[in-house]
Amino acid sequence: MNIGNLGKPGGIDRSADRSARTDGKRSDTPSRAGAADQAAISANGRDAAAQLEARIAAAKQEPSDRAERVVQAIRKLASGGLDTPEVHRDVAARMLDSDFFTA
Repeated sequence: MNIGNLGKPGGIDRSADRSARTDGKRSDTPSRAGAADQAAISANGRDAAAQLEARIAAAKQEPSDRAERVVQAIRKLASGGLDTPEVHRDVAARMLDSDFFTA
């Protein structure tokens, strides 16, 4: 396509690529024959997925009174019952023991 005449009488000359467009075979379009998408999951990704699945399974095994336990925890938190040095130490120890922090 020649756009050199754009805005001038006569307009754009499209005769050069008309047949290529109508045939569906333009010479300036790269061929994509044989292209295939691939995806790979790393060993770390598989390990993380396995850990997540294990935690989900453990959560499903918890007692069914979970809703009541959540309500009690919210009340205790709101009343300041969890804001003590003893609770802070206990939570920190549990986080360290459970591999909460990973390097």
